[in-house]
Amino acid sequence: MALSPDGKWAISIPTEAPDRLVLLPTGAGEAKVFREPGMLYRNAQWFPDGKRMIVGTGAPGHPRLYVQDLAGGPPRGLTPEGFINGPVSPDGKRVAARSRGDGKVILYPIDGGEPRTVPGIDSSEAVIRWDGGGAALLLASADLPGRIERFDLATGKRQLLQELAPADPTGVVGVDGVGGLRSVSVTSDGRSYTYSFQRTLGRLFVVTGLE
Repeated sequence: MALSPDGKWAISIPTEAPDRLVLLPTGAGEAKVFREPGMLYRNAQWFPDGKRMIVGTGAPGHPRLYVQDLAGGPPRGLTPEGFINGPVSPDGKRVAARSRGDGKVILYPIDGGEPRTVPGIDSSEAVIRWDGGGAALLLASADLPGRIERFDLATGKRQLLQELAPADPTGVVGVDGVGGLRSVSVTSDGRSYTYSFQRTLGRLFVVTGLE
């Protein structure tokens, strides 16, 4: 799912055993396994310092975000139920979590404090990451062409950074949907990005001479 900041570990959630999270060494060494009874792991990402992870897990049907220390021990709950993922700020102090219920984006302080709801982000927009300075979120829209925008958290001002569309848009219907642009990634400065898409094509035939 993700490489550690120092490049020494890769996060993995086994498809056949989602009740555990496995850190695989990129070089020599033994894998580290994290497992909490009654939980199913859905995603995970690194803190900038590489010493902790934000983990999306929970009992079936009750997802929430936890902080998992690489030193071990049980994960610490960060959000209430209904949150499954969210990028960590560059300083490691906040996570931009999205509610599965109403689609709101809420900033949760990692070390305690009041969460803050971010107005002005549509539920159809994906929160990709924070910008490098931690003052804005980078969003991807679901239209075609797709848009990567910088959303300033203090002012709500938007800045278009990139448009996403293949050179030939035939058969591509949108972002993040079936047959659309998917898997958007972008660097913190918004200058480089990757995405994938599926294309759906058909053929039309004219038949003559029917009786």
